[in-house]
Amino acid sequence: MAITLRQESQNGASTKGSALTFAELDNNFIHFMTNGITVVGDDSTGKEITLGNSIKFAGGDNVTVTVDEDSAAMGATVVNISATGASGLANVVEDTTPQLGGDLDVNSQSIVSTSNGNIQIDADGTGWVVIGNGTDSDFNTAYSSATHYHNGAVQFYQNSSVTPGTGTRHYANSRVAKITLDGSNSSSTQDRYRQHQDTWVDLNGSELTGTGVATGIMNTMGVYCENSGASAGIISEVKAINAEGYLAANNGTIQVTNMYGVKANLAVEGTNDHTLSNAYGFAYNGITDDSGGGTTTITNDYGFYYGNSSAGTNAYAFYSADDGAKSRVGTLQRYREQINALTSSSTITVDCNLSPVHTVTLGTNTEFNITNLSTGQSVTLIITQDGTGSRTATFGTDASTAVKFPGGAPTLSTAASSIDVVTVFNDGTNYLGNIAQAFA
Repeated sequence: MAITLRQESQNGASTKGSALTFAELDNNFIHFMTNGITVVGDDSTGKEITLGNSIKFAGGDNVTVTVDEDSAAMGATVVNISATGASGLANVVEDTTPQLGGDLDVNSQSIVSTSNGNIQIDADGTGWVVIGNGTDSDFNTAYSSATHYHNGAVQFYQNSSVTPGTGTRHYANSRVAKITLDGSNSSSTQDRYRQHQDTWVDLNGSELTGTGVATGIMNTMGVYCENSGASAGIISEVKAINAEGYLAANNGTIQVTNMYGVKANLAVEGTNDHTLSNAYGFAYNGITDDSGGGTTTITNDYGFYYGNSSAGTNAYAFYSADDGAKSRVGTLQRYREQINALTSSSTITVDCNLSPVHTVTLGTNTEFNITNLSTGQSVTLIITQDGTGSRTATFGTDASTAVKFPGGAPTLSTAASSIDVVTVFNDGTNYLGNIAQAFA
């Protein structure tokens, strides 16, 4: 700030544009000084300065006052007042609606509620609250526009742009972590990426071939695995909890040795190929291929569909929707077969999908029609005569072929209440039957 004194005539007219030093003041100016000058501050209170008094400009905290003799301004005295040192507000209590003009740098300090009050951060409208490194535009776009992520206002997100090397542990402890590997190869069991709710890994042409229960991507709800590298991205272990694994080959192919899931569904996309050696799941939904051009090769699918005994009408400890799926159960400690009761009729359909054992008490002559007996499967019929007895039976199949018995079609026991047991086995070509009669 500069102050320049200007000479005025006794009639009050100013001499415009002319600077005046104290040495040039005459009696006319002294006349005006005897009337006093009042200096008013920001608080609107005034202080009268009369002839013989001085006006003093004093500095304070972060304020500097300097006096320069400016010869170019006709010898005028110029007073400069400037702020120095620390900048910013010392206290924002007075401003009830403060706004930042730029990013807030906490300068290695903390934001603390010393009175145990809530610290609330709101993202009004479609705004986001991002905790972590949320600078990845692809991620933010997907999570703001996709219908199943829309309006999820809080992101705990880390984009590991430093491309961690192989043979290291990466525990980011974030809700969502995007990890881009550095393209190197490793068989170390230290290749571990965990402690995230969702893990997004770009293999970037890396080959992680280490195996073991503590290796690979694990302790995560969902897995998204992609490969932006030109060469194949290989990872041995992917473990998701109650979620789906997702593979996308953006450039090179992806090869996964073992993928585990409590509730597992593996979806794949991209125009390149994927190879999955072993897929394991409890409540397993299989593989969906959305590639539109690539080939997905799965060597082994292992699924266990489980519910407790009170869950519904049918509770399955092990379930296969396809009878072609193989099972290796090992040693059974306890085993029993379900029994289905049939109703006597002139034609009785025996549906082998319902049970391996069927019972009926015949009240009339009957034709048994065996359906849904797959290759390698057998069915057992326990046939009881009613109180009259002498009921007859023939045995055919849904393939319109007769069941073959030793020596030709059998004759049931004729005595009242007698019991016969008929077994039929499908060897893929013939339905082979056998009868044991007159159980007493």
